[in-house]
Amino acid sequence: MNFRNFFALMLLLTLAVSTTFAATFAKITLSDGSELEGEILGLDKGIYTIRQANGRERSLRESDVVKIEIQKDLSGTEAPPASGLRFAGSNTVGEKLLPELAAAFVERRGARRAEWEPGMKENERRLVVGDPAGKRVPTAIAIAAHGSSTAFVALKDGSADVGMASRRIKDDEITSLAGLGAMKHSRSEHVIALDGLAIIVHPDNRVPALTVEQIARIFSCAITDWSAVGGKPGPINLYARDQKSGTFDTFKSLVLDSNKTILCLEANRFESSTELSDAVAGDPNGIGFIGLPYVLKARALAIKECDLSYKPTAFEIRSEEYPLFRRLYLYTPEQPKSPFVGEFVDFALSPSGYGVVDKVGFVNLDVKQDVSQSQFLRTPAAVLSAQNLQALQQFVQMTRYATRLSVTFRFEPGEADLDTLAVRDLDRLVSYLKSDEARGRELVLLGFADSVGDYRQNRDLSQQRADTVANELRSRGASVAVVVGLGEEAPVACNETDPGRTRNRRVEVWLK
Repeated sequence: MNFRNFFALMLLLTLAVSTTFAATFAKITLSDGSELEGEILGLDKGIYTIRQANGRERSLRESDVVKIEIQKDLSGTEAPPASGLRFAGSNTVGEKLLPELAAAFVERRGARRAEWEPGMKENERRLVVGDPAGKRVPTAIAIAAHGSSTAFVALKDGSADVGMASRRIKDDEITSLAGLGAMKHSRSEHVIALDGLAIIVHPDNRVPALTVEQIARIFSCAITDWSAVGGKPGPINLYARDQKSGTFDTFKSLVLDSNKTILCLEANRFESSTELSDAVAGDPNGIGFIGLPYVLKARALAIKECDLSYKPTAFEIRSEEYPLFRRLYLYTPEQPKSPFVGEFVDFALSPSGYGVVDKVGFVNLDVKQDVSQSQFLRTPAAVLSAQNLQALQQFVQMTRYATRLSVTFRFEPGEADLDTLAVRDLDRLVSYLKSDEARGRELVLLGFADSVGDYRQNRDLSQQRADTVANELRSRGASVAVVVGLGEEAPVACNETDPGRTRNRRVEVWLK
């Protein structure tokens, strides 16, 4: 018996009496003559568990295994020669964004070829990758898109390396995943894009704006005539995306579910966003919802909220002030088993990843200027809601001749701690300040709070929040000229709702 076969025999004997061992990549020969390669995860009650190169796990009877040839000991830090990356969760993320990111990721890393294959179930697929010599590329990327809640189940049972979600992780899910680390920490929670919806009508429709509640009532057939919302009398014709689309999933979450309604059965359903938009543009009584890139020949309505009006622009969504937006997340263990996890997240949050986000139709996280100067339209509303004349004067003075940036720092509820998007925005902003657009201009930070509690305490909290951002930026080498807390002045949303209060707890960034 040569040394290699002797070592394999020793491994078999070891596995037979233990259920856990150092990770080992091996070629396994079965009694029927077939062979497979994979990582041996364990042996329990005569059953081997093998993780194959495509990321799927397979069970083998011990009696069916004829030979095990050790390819590599994986107990060190080096990636296995054949390894996969597995994603599970949100349909919105997994339908198009994640596949496009995956394809761009492996191409960027030098893969010779990559082909998509259908998975075992609906809404599952796998990117099989050709790996050139010397390149660190996953041999397969598997995606199972069955809803955000499945992300956290898959992370817990180990069937996914990365969870995809179109909502933030819930408290009970955090508790369930305590063994993977702090899931609301920036090491585990990664906002990769923002999603926004446009409400579209015929170009000649004279209704300028609707509230989210009015939109919900229209699409549930509680409002059926345009005259009820200030339009020309006539029946309202509804146009909606199909049940399986991520666009409908977003609309359902942000409009229907939040108002405890369901879509009217009379709505015309479309699988194509372009066809839906064209149908609305050709119907004087039509109304529909669509992703931002598909407004086309139709007209997008503004969304009204507490004397404020927001248009569905990339800037308003990136600043998270347009009401019909949501964050799209990836969730990872603090110490992922696959080395590709961190590398993929870094790619998704890089300029190359931003390009993919734009291509798919979501809003990327790059820093942008308000070139339309739409922020100055807030001043009349700020005057009407002002509680302190001195604070209002400061707001007008600080923003006069200034340009607002899209990055807006937000905080955990009731705290001065930055949320995970804000933590990464610090580095994005520092990088932007070195660009030609920002060079030579002064940085102004304006802190705000919601209206819950004492006015003076809220102003102190807003100052504390602005100071927190300023200190973090200065620690990264940035120069900050002005840091002011304005309390609950100049709200960007209604303080009567939880989402509104969350949007009002912020630090705005201006260049002067």
